[in-house]
Amino acid sequence: MQSENWRRHAIVAALAASGTLQACAMLGPTGGALFTSVDTPVNATMNQAGTREGESCSANYFGMIALGDGSIEKARQNGGISMISTVDRKTTQILGLYSKTCTIVRGR
Repeated sequence: MQSENWRRHAIVAALAASGTLQACAMLGPTGGALFTSVDTPVNATMNQAGTREGESCSANYFGMIALGDGSIEKARQNGGISMISTVDRKTTQILGLYSKTCTIVRGR
């Protein structure tokens, strides 16, 4: 009986750990456990589309260290944009060990 309890606890622990690691790997509504490379919309305004584009990024290493400024404001500054027309996000993730999220702002 004790052997059965040990197995049951081991299975529950493995499933819980797997679910936890999977959650760490997911970076939004569309994320893969092994690899993710997705572009998603964030916002659109009524402003006319422009030819300028700015990007700002942040990265996460091993789920332990996160660096960068991925804000809309930083992307706007980087593109020299005064009137934002659209904001998109690009996310790349590898094995939950490395992830990079970039905010892309377009406008005039």
